Amino acid sequence: MFQQQYAIKWVNYKFEDGLNSTSDEAERYDQTHYEIYLALGFAAAFLFLFKAVFFIFLVNRAGRVLHNKALFSVLRSPMRYFDTHPIGIIINRFSKDTYFMDERFPDVLLEFMGLLILYTATIALILWANYWFAWH
Repeated sequence: MFQQQYAIKWVNYKFEDGLNSTSDEAERYDQTHYEIYLALGFAAAFLFLFKAVFFIFLVNRAGRVLHNKALFSVLRSPMRYFDTHPIGIIINRFSKDTYFMDERFPDVLLEFMGLLILYTATIALILWANYWFAWH
């Protein structure tokens, strides 16, 4: 997003000032902006990679914690629990929870995080644009 805005300003500025494309000043101008644009691209790639690694770590840890807590709870259950609940129901419940944490939870969490950022940015923009309305 920032790259697109930067590229638009770069091109508009160059055409508004009428820089001659053959002059040394225009070449230095282009070289500087190429470097900044490249740095923004690398920063965006790094942030995307960091987000992916963090997200994988978070989801993996959540699945492990849920499984360990569920297993601990079942193992510490009184014997009458196993008398009233067949082993198939217990295993089915474990597999259902594990499926949710491994398959569905990452999608739900990623969508939630994206919508949370979107709604927060929308509210911040509304408050910023309507300063007098929001605080007076």
